[in-house]
Amino acid sequence: FSKGQILFAIFFIIAFVALMIFSYRGDAKSHNLHYRGSLKIFLVFLLIIFALFLIKFFTRSAVMKQILLVFVGGGLGSMMRYLVGRWLPYSGKGFPWMTLYANLLGCFIIGVITGYILRNHSDQQTPLVLFASIGFCGGFTTFSSFANENLSFLRAGDFTHLLTYSMVSWVTGILMVYLGILFEKLFH
Repeated sequence: FSKGQILFAIFFIIAFVALMIFSYRGDAKSHNLHYRGSLKIFLVFLLIIFALFLIKFFTRSAVMKQILLVFVGGGLGSMMRYLVGRWLPYSGKGFPWMTLYANLLGCFIIGVITGYILRNHSDQQTPLVLFASIGFCGGFTTFSSFANENLSFLRAGDFTHLLTYSMVSWVTGILMVYLGILFEKLFH
């Protein structure tokens, strides 16, 4: 085994143990241990490992490598989106802070990546763009949830939330991309 494979295996084991610890829920009455969600997250990690092996062994064509980079980045972005949803749950009523937060953070991340790419690369289809911008940010941010939540406001006749959410999302989204580019320049 190479040093990288050993380090990856150690990281994977530590991450799985941490997930088991953080998702522990004990049942005081029956003294049973419940690890809700850990198996699902473990399966996602296995899927990521499988995808990484696919990248290593089956990427003789450049297109296949690009597709796999987007796939792995999108999977990680979707996992992070799910975790944000657990942190800021949305009941379907009131202001959708979860979607707004995820979209604005995604805009900032894509701004940082764009600033880096514009400064360092002439090719816009670098592995970083494929993995982080298209994959991760594409999986993390969600235009479909934004549109659905606005439609819900429209159906309910809640024009205040509809206009506020739409304008805040659009204006601050563009601002966050710009701030991400400035942030990247600051640390150059």
